[in-house]
Amino acid sequence: MKTSKSLFLLSVFLILSLVLAACAQATPTPEKIVETVIVEVEGEQVVQEKIITATPAAEEPAEEPVAEGGPIVVGEGKLVPCLPIPEIPEAVAYSASTTSGILSDVPQVQQPAMFKARVEPQQAGNIYRVGVFEDITTLNYWAANGPDNTVYNSYMLPERLTLYGLTDKYFTFVTNVAAELNEPLVEEGDFWVVEIPLREDIAWSDGTPFTAEDVAFTANAVLDLGLISGNWVSWYDSNYLDHMEALDTYTVKIFYHTKPGLARHEYGTLQAPLLSKAYWAPIVEEALAPVTALGDDPAEDALAAAQAEAHDILFSHVPDGEPLAGSFFLTKWEQGAFLDNAANPDFKDKGLVVEQWANGAFRDSSGLEVGTPEGDVETTYEYGPHVDAVLYSIYGSQDAAYLALQDGEVDYVLNSLGLQKGLADKLATDPNLTVTENSVNGFRYLSFNTRRAAMNDCAFRQAVSVLIDKEFVTNTILQGVAFAQYAFVAPGNEAWYNSDILELGKDLERAQRTELAKAILK
Repeated sequence: MKTSKSLFLLSVFLILSLVLAACAQATPTPEKIVETVIVEVEGEQVVQEKIITATPAAEEPAEEPVAEGGPIVVGEGKLVPCLPIPEIPEAVAYSASTTSGILSDVPQVQQPAMFKARVEPQQAGNIYRVGVFEDITTLNYWAANGPDNTVYNSYMLPERLTLYGLTDKYFTFVTNVAAELNEPLVEEGDFWVVEIPLREDIAWSDGTPFTAEDVAFTANAVLDLGLISGNWVSWYDSNYLDHMEALDTYTVKIFYHTKPGLARHEYGTLQAPLLSKAYWAPIVEEALAPVTALGDDPAEDALAAAQAEAHDILFSHVPDGEPLAGSFFLTKWEQGAFLDNAANPDFKDKGLVVEQWANGAFRDSSGLEVGTPEGDVETTYEYGPHVDAVLYSIYGSQDAAYLALQDGEVDYVLNSLGLQKGLADKLATDPNLTVTENSVNGFRYLSFNTRRAAMNDCAFRQAVSVLIDKEFVTNTILQGVAFAQYAFVAPGNEAWYNSDILELGKDLERAQRTELAKAILK
């Protein structure tokens, strides 16, 4: 009887344990690991196998991701891709136009607009007279492209030599003072390097030849000085460029400690300005005195302070007789009044004839050819200078400059910022003036933080784009001084603009925009 009761109780406990086990969450089975170890037994090392039971740690609850400025909502952080554009419900027609994106009654480009006088110049000689309403900041090229950098410095100061350059319109990469097209970078020890042969027919305005020493000096001076302000950091970036060497009179070698991309090599170092070593070396050496005094391996903060002092010394120098080798030489600057540039009669490319094709192919009369020409020649032009001098007259305001143009004092008014529509319309009615409009390659845009919902969803961004009536903004609010933009490449860049694009929301009425936006979001 006792045995029967014992068996009954055992059965009850067994059933209860099974029920509890079925109701409970599964517990991970401890993992047994056999490990071979060396132990010491009575003074001797013996190899034994040791069984280790590894119990998995309890899973910690996942923390909700937190973004700067607040918590991220569920699903945020991942881009939600674009879907095909839906039709507007109830047969509200929507047609993706493939036109240029600019209404026919609005000029494609509105700024910057310049106005050229049709009257004959009164000043004697073949002088091109340009009216401006802002002066340059300095004659010191280091400062003019550094802390004193302005757009008028780039317009009015004589151009400098570069290893390579870009053609007009198609931006084809071509030689300048380099003797041949650039070769790819190759790895050499700790560096990425390339050797560039130079032309041997170029001389500075003081009669001395242009050589590889000038190229290497300019780059190394920028690096030693630690110039990072203005344009210098994009021309000679120490984050990539280590140094340059003149291998011989007409061969320079570039050394990068980190392999650069197009922006820092082809469109940076290879198109950076080159200055005369004979003129600038003593000036740079004097400026570098605070840096040199620190010796080798100076502290970072001490080096930065010394370089800042060196910059002040260099930028304070007023050039006098600096040798140049471009198409024009600076002859006189009357601050606040005028700047006079005289043509270089020995300019290296004077008379060079250039041919360009629609596919970007390039050929000049020196024998340089880039790309494979297809079809007929689209553009032909000849290098100048085509005038004896360019005289920049500085006026105190736009009104004064354009009044001088109407009076025939200048041939052209250079206005990089464009004109207000009222003034532009007024000047366009003058029968003695010709309006010249440069194609605009820039644009303004709305930028979304795609790390956060709902901006990470393409449908949201498309709906916003549909609801903004670009033509109403540009034509009515801005009075036609801007143009509607539907792609990252502006229509003004005719060689690269693709007109066969989706112009989302174009030509829709307000009700249609609302319905299309709702359909996209749904």
